[in-house]
Amino acid sequence: MRSLLTMLGIVVGIASVVLTVGLGLGTQKDVSEQIASLGSDLLIVSPGSSTDDSGMRGGFGSAETLTLSDAEALASDVAVPDAIGVAAEKTSELSLEYGESNWTTTVTGTTTSLDRCPLARTALRRLLHG
Repeated sequence: MRSLLTMLGIVVGIASVVLTVGLGLGTQKDVSEQIASLGSDLLIVSPGSSTDDSGMRGGFGSAETLTLSDAEALASDVAVPDAIGVAAEKTSELSLEYGESNWTTTVTGTTTSLDRCPLARTALRRLLHG
């Protein structure tokens, strides 16, 4: 009886490892394909994370260290001569009210120079529309 349970445990353990590795490889392939579909000539610059007075760290991009003048500097032909376009964006969570209803949503805005950045437009559409 013990040997039967031992064999069952080994079979279940091996099967779980095989399934976990297969799932990880499938996910890795999917993510790699999504990144490759954006192209190799898209560069996204994001701020780091912030820490408040109590020591609580915000998530990636929570620091507000990048400004519109940073985007304008990157768009300069002197600073980055090969850049086709630079589009700044700002994302915030806002509370909206309409009549008796209210909700919190994420609002993303960008500059008009997004029109010169076709890959960025594609990436933003995927972000907004899933």
